[in-house]
Amino acid sequence: MKPLRMAKKVSPLWPIWAPFFFKGAVKKLLEYEMNLPTRFEDKTFSGICVYHQADFDRLSKDQKNDVINHHRITIKLEAY
Repeated sequence: MKPLRMAKKVSPLWPIWAPFFFKGAVKKLLEYEMNLPTRFEDKTFSGICVYHQADFDRLSKDQKNDVINHHRITIKLEAY
């Protein structure tokens, strides 16, 4: 049996968006996020954007679509 090959070390980047919502700076948040790369040239980083559902629900439909379309992959997690 061949040994498993370990993946290269990748550092995740977890931006925290809550302060933008707390300060009422949603427009600045969206401008900032739209300027982030969807893929990093340096393969040692991986960007992961996470929104709390209550914060995401505060966005307009167009804003939600902008955020979703800006990312290569979108996953919605729900508690049950």
